[in-house]
Amino acid sequence: MKTIIINGSPKGNVEKCASYFLAKAFVRQMSEPAEIIPLAGSDFDLVDSKVAQADCILFFFPNYVHAMPGLMKKYMEKMPAAADGNQALGFVVQAGYMETVEEAILLRYLEVFARQKGYRYLGSVAKGEAAGIGIFPEKFGKLADKFAAFGADFEAKGQFDPSFVKQFAKPYELSRPLAGLINFLNVVGLGNLGWNIFL
Repeated sequence: MKTIIINGSPKGNVEKCASYFLAKAFVRQMSEPAEIIPLAGSDFDLVDSKVAQADCILFFFPNYVHAMPGLMKKYMEKMPAAADGNQALGFVVQAGYMETVEEAILLRYLEVFARQKGYRYLGSVAKGEAAGIGIFPEKFGKLADKFAAFGADFEAKGQFDPSFVKQFAKPYELSRPLAGLINFLNVVGLGNLGWNIFL
């Protein structure tokens, strides 16, 4: 099974890119690591030729407030349909928001897109709380280990294990106490403290 990963982040394959970080972790324990192809700076025709030769195509990309990057959307609009009924397509979407309900609309679109293009749909993984990866990647070793196990499992089974998908999607929604705490911090002016320090 030949698998390729397409990094749909506009940052490309650089160390401070969360999509690239997760993709590298995903292939770390594979016996035949998948090639990670950046959309940024790549010729789309060359990407198309790699897609045509792959059995499984996985997109790793960020979610920006309910939307994928323009670069990713631009490629998807011209992406070739599946060459035969055996090609598979899956997605790993990461976002800075804690709760993955933010990705719900996008995930529904990705499923429809895969089926309309004639691919076997592998599923979509949503991972929140990923904003810090690009800033402090060294702090996300445990997450990298989980993605490495996820990648090895995918290579062995040829599909996304639902237990990994469920694990990465937590929390789906904020609990009432946590949402209340966040609202309180915003009211007293501490909600933007981290952003202000970063900026």
